[in-house]
Amino acid sequence: DYKVRISSIDDSSVYGESDAFRIADKSITVTSPTSSTNWSQGYSADITWTSKSVTNNVIIDLYKGSILKSTVVSSTENDGTYTWTEVDASLADGTDYKVRISSTDDSSVYGESGEFTIEGKSVTVTEPTGSTNWSQGNPVDITWTSTGAISNVKIDLYKGITFEETIVSSTENDGTYTWTEVTPSLVDGSDYKVRISDASESGIYDESDEFPIEGKSVTVTTPNSATTWFPGFSASINWTTTGVISNVKIDLYKGITFEETIVSSTGNDGTYTWPEVNPSLADGVDYKVRISDASDSGVYSESETFTIEEKSITVTEPTSSTVWFKGCLEDITWTSKGAVSNVGIELYKGSTLEKTVVNSTENDGAYTWEGVDIFHEPGTDYKVRISDASDSGVYDESDEFQITLSGYEFVLKWGSEGSGDGQFDGISGVAVDSSGNVYVADNENHRIQKFTSDGAFLIKWGSQGSGDGQFDG
Repeated sequence: DYKVRISSIDDSSVYGESDAFRIADKSITVTSPTSSTNWSQGYSADITWTSKSVTNNVIIDLYKGSILKSTVVSSTENDGTYTWTEVDASLADGTDYKVRISSTDDSSVYGESGEFTIEGKSVTVTEPTGSTNWSQGNPVDITWTSTGAISNVKIDLYKGITFEETIVSSTENDGTYTWTEVTPSLVDGSDYKVRISDASESGIYDESDEFPIEGKSVTVTTPNSATTWFPGFSASINWTTTGVISNVKIDLYKGITFEETIVSSTGNDGTYTWPEVNPSLADGVDYKVRISDASDSGVYSESETFTIEEKSITVTEPTSSTVWFKGCLEDITWTSKGAVSNVGIELYKGSTLEKTVVNSTENDGAYTWEGVDIFHEPGTDYKVRISDASDSGVYDESDEFQITLSGYEFVLKWGSEGSGDGQFDGISGVAVDSSGNVYVADNENHRIQKFTSDGAFLIKWGSQGSGDGQFDG
């Protein structure tokens, strides 16, 4: 709202005034480049500014930090815009460049941009990599980074050195692109590459590592024909795949009949443990596992047929017609199914446990009891129980059978199991002298005991060893 008034020196009432006008400080403000600007050597760059009260031309300089690197133009019209036709190709890459625009007739009137970047243009493909796997017909993501002034990129697919197709001729240089469908007609191969280039300058590009494109497939490796699963126990399932399969579904079949879904979706990491094979499954040798792509049931594989059966033990000897003789060797035999590594063998008389024959022995179907204890009473209600040594709930009992003396009439018995006088631990022999005294070879106690004919203890001798008067079994 300033005005100029001119009046007569002799008569101040005689005057004239100008229109209102503005008085302001001179200033220049750089509006481009800004801190987010990126220039590339050898390419054009736009510079813009505003100014106040600067009527003459301006000079544009380029600084790196506080050091003048180049005068872009020594004088250009102050119209707010200037295009540098080619950024000096000799400039080093840096992030601390600034543009200074100043009045040509007063260098104290100037404005500076924020620091910005000048760097060569480049592209780096980050996905796919050598570990990537694409499948025909599926969407895939492509990613990259870049430097310099690249507005748009072009993406091509190569197989080896052979151009296959242009995935996209121009897309924004934002670092990511989704190819909605890998061309279904592409042949399987492990030497595919993606090339990403500046859409306006094909000489600026990068290629990915070689990677495979192959159809999706699943191969079940376990179970196989040698596998047996046991209801109520865990079971391992293994597989391999090709192509892009994120999750798999695992089903169980018996022959061609669907039995159940083991898991509807699990990560495609090649292994899964079924915590418990369904206890209600019937025994069979025609079970199969089917593993399929959880999102595409048409991509699947089936295992070889394998067996599911319960663990079981069947005692085959003794039977109801068996007779054991006290002090004699007796054979015990059995068969088994399922994962039974070792068995325990016990002797019962009726429902009463008489003796643990062996806590654990290899499940090879046969065991010889080296001497039925002489102190067992004769009877016809003895039974042998054989059980899984690690799971006592899996067992079988023989029919009742007879234990008797070795063809002699029962007269008298004495003794019990132990190491005291008149006790025994594994009798290996009995002898009688002319006076009727009884001598007992007490095997595991490494001694001889002498008794009267009516069982009264008289004397014992011996200890473990190999010297005179010593015994070793």
